[in-house]
Amino acid sequence: MAHQTKIGKKLIQMLMFDLYGGNLAIYREYVQNASDSIHSAIKQGILTPEEAHITVNIEMGKISIEDNGTGISINDSERILKDIANSQKDESLAGRFGIGRLSGGGYCRTLIFETSQKGEDKKSVLHFNVDNIRQIIYDADNQMSASEIIDQNTFFDNTIDEDADKHYFKVTLKGVLSEYANIICNEQLVTDYLREVAPIKFEASFKHNILDCEIDNDENAEVRDYYNNLDYLQKTI
Repeated sequence: MAHQTKIGKKLIQMLMFDLYGGNLAIYREYVQNASDSIHSAIKQGILTPEEAHITVNIEMGKISIEDNGTGISINDSERILKDIANSQKDESLAGRFGIGRLSGGGYCRTLIFETSQKGEDKKSVLHFNVDNIRQIIYDADNQMSASEIIDQNTFFDNTIDEDADKHYFKVTLKGVLSEYANIICNEQLVTDYLREVAPIKFEASFKHNILDCEIDNDENAEVRDYYNNLDYLQKTI
């Protein structure tokens, strides 16, 4: 009988807990993914550079990064959000491999993705139960495969009503672990880090927990977009 290939759970351990060194690296991954989405949306004429933005929101025990790029179609969202290293992105884009979106799971109890595409009146939401995944990963007696772990520890819903004019992708780290909160929820550290590593040009800081970056669509930029003209969003109570 031919050997049946199995992708072991250590792949999830690597992508969610081990691969991305430095606690703040999650911001680089998610901001770059957001930049890729906006780059595509501008090319497709979905939005103009003046309308484009990426919003980082830090609250007590919760972090979210949201862009108003292309979003993901309701018909493709479950496959795209659950599959690993199966990205269909343009090869010229920095986040073309599709492996960085799990990186936030190592710092929270629940990882949530929300997305909607222009013209669709529903949004898709995927919840990763990271607490359960963490227990499985570090249980030497549990030999579940990477695919089994994802399928058994996620909840997907694409029946939630949404404004058909909206298009976005949002990642939320819910229940940020206390041992990391003083770093990844520190607004000044996040601002300084993004200034150093992300494709961002700005001189500013958070206001009311929210950092909003408008996109400058420079046709001469190589691979990465550059952000400037930093404005602020007032937090809605």
